This record gives sequence, C-alpha cells and structure tokens, in this order.
Amino acid sequence: MALSPSAATAHSLTFLEDLADSALFISIALFVSAATLAEPTWLRIAGYVAAAASVIRAIASPLGMTALDQIAPLIFVAFVLVFSVKLIVRPQPGAWPGSKVGM
Repeated sequence: MALSPSAATAHSLTFLEDLADSALFISIALFVSAATLAEPTWLRIAGYVAAAASVIRAIASPLGMTALDQIAPLIFVAFVLVFSVKLIVRPQPGAWPGSKVGM
C-alpha cells in the first residue's frame, strides 16, 4: 500500500529536493573552479562561465525561477567535453609517470 502524502508534505519534500539540487550545483561550481586553476586563460574563463551558470541556477531554482534548469547542466556538460578533449589532446608535462611529453 503506497502512502499518499498531504499537499503540504509534498510541497515540503519538493522544496527540500530543490535545496538538494542547489547543493549539487554549488558543488559543481566549486569543482569547475578548482579543476581549472592551472589551465590556460581561455579554459578558466569557460570554467568560470559554467560555474557562474551553476551558482545562478542554484540560487534561482528554490526561488521559483526555472530559466536555467535546462541550460546550466548543458553548459556544464559542454565544459566537461571541452576540458576532457583539451586534456587528451595536450596532456601536461609530467601527467604520466615516465612520460617525455614537453621535454
């Protein structure tokens, strides 16, 4: 037998889920900012754009603004794609033990 929560309980649980989403997007912003510290300027700027979109989405979503609900995750996925390709194409010297890259 499934429980049927009241409307007030459902609203409270939905708001709690919005807060959990906000915590996720704040952690995404922190990750992106930390991951790009030693990267070229163009990649740091792209990371800061992704981080800013994540923070704005984290703040606006619990307040009822849904404009970035689809855009912020896509910006993050695009950033991860660009960041991954950059790391695969041009690994930093010393990234692999015993590698001769950049020497």
